[in-house]
Amino acid sequence: MATVSVKPYEPDAVTPFPIGQPVLWANSDKHRPEGTVGRVKLVCDDKNRRLVTFPAGEWKLEIKNLVATPSVKVKDKNGVERQIAVTECRSVETGSMNIICKDILQLAKDRGMRNLVHIDRQPIIACYAQAFAKHYTKSIRQTVQETHQMLSTMLDSVFGEQIPEIARPAARQLRFRMRAEEQGLLELACTAVEAIKEHNSETDLLFTPNEHYLNDLIKRMVEKDEEMATDTGGARHIYHNVRAYLKVQRKFISELAAKELVRILVLGTFKRVRKLLSSTMSELTKFVKEPNKLVKERENLTLRKKVLEGALSQVPMMFAMNKRRKRSDGANTY
Repeated sequence: MATVSVKPYEPDAVTPFPIGQPVLWANSDKHRPEGTVGRVKLVCDDKNRRLVTFPAGEWKLEIKNLVATPSVKVKDKNGVERQIAVTECRSVETGSMNIICKDILQLAKDRGMRNLVHIDRQPIIACYAQAFAKHYTKSIRQTVQETHQMLSTMLDSVFGEQIPEIARPAARQLRFRMRAEEQGLLELACTAVEAIKEHNSETDLLFTPNEHYLNDLIKRMVEKDEEMATDTGGARHIYHNVRAYLKVQRKFISELAAKELVRILVLGTFKRVRKLLSSTMSELTKFVKEPNKLVKERENLTLRKKVLEGALSQVPMMFAMNKRRKRSDGANTY
């Protein structure tokens, strides 16, 4: 990714991985997926560990498991220069048009291309699309983890708060079973993220069916560029192709990722909760533990119910006997 300058990290012989150095962890887990950039916050007392801050938290890590990342100077839209890790670069919009055009010219030169008017632009677009894929994949993975945590907290509340004492064992059993379902949904979401990443990292997928919108964007960008009729016109035209393609993809990826995460994590959670409740209610009866006082009261009421039912069953027979007796008494009077 081209920016103002790129200066690879040179370890300090006295203090390797100093405070502020962007680093990668050599391993990975659910909190720190592969490619997640951290920043050294503190040099630990034993000198062989560093306190590294990642988006998901802070960890003390051995320096043998840390990998330094190249540092890059970039300028924002206000012209303010700052230093970030190369892996944090977003897209061609990171630097100015002139800087990116120089990058495009270098990419073409590296591939032995001289005439930018007639070259195949797809390999150059692919370079930026793949960098864009790494950026949005990192963002989507973070969103997956945050959404998963929010849903987990919600389920903890549903199955753990304001539950009557007699139903708590059953609620705990439901929460235990739902955790396995949550893990399954998380794995599905991670698989979906990898599939979304391939939309812009797999060379054969670097196209859009919405070519009308893409071509319209390129046309309008080129028309507004007052320096097209210069020596860098070919590179500038490729720049507009790249920027237009990424704009189309940003709209497509945003909608696709949002719907997939809602479908898998949110709607999937609700569906599995309903399925769990409908299929396990009879199994959960054994987990309902009533207080002894309540059990005795129920037994007492059950006994009284039987007595009342027996008494009520005699009422029709007593009524019939009384009716016959009255008829008999009336006949004897005459």
